Parts: sequence; C-alpha cells; structure tokens
Amino acid sequence: MKFAIALVAAAGLAATASAQNTQVTFEASTDNGATWQGGNVAFDGGNLLVRARISLVNAGTNTVLGLAGITFQPKVTGWSAADTRNPFTTADGSGVSEEPQTNTGRILPFASSGMNSSSASGLLTSHVDGGNTLRFAGANAVTQTTNLAWGVSNGQTPRSIGGTNFRGGTDVVVFRYSINLAQDVAVRNLTATVDLSAILQSRGSWYRTDTGTGSLLAPVTADTISGLNITVNAVPAPGALALLGLGGLAMARRRR
Repeated sequence: MKFAIALVAAAGLAATASAQNTQVTFEASTDNGATWQGGNVAFDGGNLLVRARISLVNAGTNTVLGLAGITFQPKVTGWSAADTRNPFTTADGSGVSEEPQTNTGRILPFASSGMNSSSASGLLTSHVDGGNTLRFAGANAVTQTTNLAWGVSNGQTPRSIGGTNFRGGTDVVVFRYSINLAQDVAVRNLTATVDLSAILQSRGSWYRTDTGTGSLLAPVTADTISGLNITVNAVPAPGALALLGLGGLAMARRRR
C-alpha cells in the first residue's frame, strides 16, 4: 500500500515538473534599451523603459511554432502624482516595430487585434487605480475587473496567414512602455508586474501548426510571473546639500 502511494506521489511530482506553463517576465532599461535587466533595478529617477517578455516553460515533446496570444493588464505599484507615463509611439493603439528599442506599445506582430477608439476595449491607454497603481488596458476597462478581455491584447495570426511576418520562437517581447519616475528625499520603491487575476483565462496560447489548429494552452501561475522591483534613489534634501557645500568650503580654507 505504501509503495502504491509512493508511486502515485512520484507520478504527481513528475506531472508537475513536466507541465507546460507560460512565463511572464518584466525587465527594465535605464539606457534607452541598450541593456535590459530583470529582478531589481535602481536608478536616480527619470525615464525608465519596461518590457514584458512571454516565454514557454517545459515545452516537452510539443512542437511549438510561436506565441498565439496573451491578454493581460500590467501594472506599476507605488505610483505617485509626480510620476508620468510617456505617450506610446503610436497614438492610435496600433503595433510598433521591435526596433528601435525605444519604441513603446504593443510589439509587432503581436497587435493583430485592434485597440483603437472604436474597438470594444477602447484605445490602448493607462489608468491610475486607487491613487498609487498605474494599470495598462483599453480605455473602457475602467477597473481591472470591468472586462479582462479589454486588457492589453497581444496576439499574432497563424503562420499560414502571417507569412514572413510571423514571429516564431518561445521567448518573445510583446509589450513595452516608458515611464518618468520622480525622485524624492526618501528612497522610493515600485513594482512592475501583473496580477494572475488580471490575465485573461490565466494562460498564454501557443501555435502548434501553421494553420493555428490544436493550439497549446499553457497556464500562467503565480510562480511563473516575474515582477520587477524598481528603486528610485533618494535625492539629498536642500539642508543636506547646504551642509555638503559648507563642508567643501571649510576644506578649501584649510588647504589654503
């Protein structure tokens, strides 16, 4: 009996280890897209580029051609009234080329569905929720729960339709935005991430055939969301700057 239980447990662990999941990773650049880093980023405030990468974990024996789509509502927590979201590269919600890296919005070819003013979702934009959270979605998604389908829609057509525009591979950048973060006399901490509950059907869809039939539906879990911790370094208070200046004068006088 114990042996049978052990076999069942081992089978469960094996199934968990080999499960196909969609990974959502947020990364930032402080040098206009020359370099990107995830996990933690610290800088002195100003413009910050943030991108969302979607990848497939444990594809196993599945033949996967590329990402079909994922719809989500990314957010930045710790937002303040002094911060600003810079305009997207295109004002009509259409997709943008991945290069240059400073382009922001939905990255082509993952903008097959419209997100303009006449779309059900409304124009691709951002909302400030509760005063300290910046959330990206369609203009009509006035709250995160209004309609998950009105989030940032990232999808491409099958290769049989997209042809040479089809983006193959299991690790792609689908969305990028630019924010300007203000410095304060105290260190500021923000997080760029997405709630699992803010991802439509909590999954990504991956093409397995040229025509799009039999797509692989790979769940997103709390463990496969990698948020970005942003630290804005403190700016010295005016009094501290004055003391530094006096200290410098005193040292100069001593040298004389």
